[in-house]
Amino acid sequence: MGYSLPSPQQKLFSLQQDLYEQAYKRAQTSIWGSSRVLKDYFRRFEADLPEHFDSTSADAIIRDLRKKDIILFGDFHTLQQSQRGFVRLVRSYINKYKTKKIILALEAFRARDQKYINAYLSGDLEEDDFLKKTHYHLHWHFAWSNFRVIFDLAKTFDIKIMGINSDRAGKDTLFKRDRFAANTLVDILGQNPDSKIFCLIGEFHLSKKHLPDFLTRRAPRFERPLEIARVVTNADKYYLKLNLFATRNTTDYLKLGDGYYCILNCPPWLKWQSYNIWEESQLADDALMEELSYSELETVFEGELKSQEIKYDMESHFHNILNVLCRFLNISLPSSELFNFNIFSGNRHDIEEYLKIFGPKQRKTFKQLQREIDSKRNVYLPEKNTALLTAVSINSLADMAGRFLYHKLHTQPPNLETPYHSFYIRVIIGACGFLSSKILNPNRKCLGYQEQKKLYSESQGKRLSGRAAIKRDAAKLFVKHEDWLIKKLSKKDTPFNRPISQIYRDDEKLGFYLSHALGKALGLKFYQKFIQGDKTNLPPDFLFLIPTEEFSDLWENFIFITRTLK
Repeated sequence: MGYSLPSPQQKLFSLQQDLYEQAYKRAQTSIWGSSRVLKDYFRRFEADLPEHFDSTSADAIIRDLRKKDIILFGDFHTLQQSQRGFVRLVRSYINKYKTKKIILALEAFRARDQKYINAYLSGDLEEDDFLKKTHYHLHWHFAWSNFRVIFDLAKTFDIKIMGINSDRAGKDTLFKRDRFAANTLVDILGQNPDSKIFCLIGEFHLSKKHLPDFLTRRAPRFERPLEIARVVTNADKYYLKLNLFATRNTTDYLKLGDGYYCILNCPPWLKWQSYNIWEESQLADDALMEELSYSELETVFEGELKSQEIKYDMESHFHNILNVLCRFLNISLPSSELFNFNIFSGNRHDIEEYLKIFGPKQRKTFKQLQREIDSKRNVYLPEKNTALLTAVSINSLADMAGRFLYHKLHTQPPNLETPYHSFYIRVIIGACGFLSSKILNPNRKCLGYQEQKKLYSESQGKRLSGRAAIKRDAAKLFVKHEDWLIKKLSKKDTPFNRPISQIYRDDEKLGFYLSHALGKALGLKFYQKFIQGDKTNLPPDFLFLIPTEEFSDLWENFIFITRTLK
């Protein structure tokens, strides 16, 4: 009986299983070593998840939420997809019902900091001052970049954000925090009876015996019963039951009971691995804090030293991701090369200071990198073997790992003499980065042709600024590029002329947002063809090992890839 090699789908299935088992085991060791109260909260939350559930849709959930007064959304604080899931739910509700009568209630901020929240939303307080005045890093030890998107949403739709945490925040018991949050939420609803409250709070608080019970006790002050909905995310129990380790790239919606839902928008191993990374950074902070006076702690938690402590942990995780990708993609590199990298993480200011010391000396290249940081937030410097991260996540680490592998496999620097050469190398390397992150997180999404077309159509004619204007302009050029490419590919034996000059000329003005978007779309196409489609004869390292020496320039290289995936 002959031996058959596993299909790409089977390999991905096995990879996701292995990653989950490792990350879960490690995280549970930490949780079970924590306080008895936290363990009890965890057990009650898990026990409250019913065995029976039904499939539902995002639209059905939105319709049901219209009947509710308070929506409790379970937050897994270390997981970026959790906060983004909250933002997507709120945005969907606003778009469907065209309403601004919404209040966002966040556990991440204390109720006493409300004046600073209001000032930041109104533009009267800069971000750095806002974080310092609220003592964000001292009272809430989770990445600000994950929660910033909620404030961006509130600014876009001009809706309120209210802090609901107690004065002592994490230093108070879970019991006290539940009681305080319940009192605050009911007071907010009493003062704003026509508004709907979307509350983002730690998922353990969502057990019936926790926050919902406290809310029910406060309900008698209203003339009618208080209607509460609960939404949890990425519960392992349902992911395992539905056997979603395979090639899922969609979001699943489950109805667990009356007003009780679960949204599955990422593999559970990512959830636990995000916790493991956070736990390591906390241990590093604890060790550092023992050596500092109290007056110095503010500096640490404002991020000036914390980013340096995280650096050590990130390198370990980055190396593990490199090994996983090399095995999956059948890429062979000397082990010494897989250790030859640097990770620098910090805010935008930290990275700009790093670039001044260690970055390119050419003024034009330096300005390009600054624009790229503004656009993508994360940058890889091949000549320094260094990844610069302003937003640390499994997705960003895997994306940087894909870029790293591409450069390691192409020792000869590409010809970047003209703007379009530079443009298409960014697209190809971006495709390698997105593909790598998609392998580790099959739920990762990007905007394709139809989504970009819709984005441009909906934003056309609006007065936009900042990132919103960049996204709109990039969407317009994305559609223009794809329309031109589709037209050319439809004509057999027609020679390709150079691409439209506006495309690669404006990409630089947009902080390379366009080439980044096209790269992600190209990476998604390969993933769909290789992992999910009929192109299983393609080698898994196809994007990484395109024989560039066979082509006169990178433009022909890009066309070869596109024709192959057509």
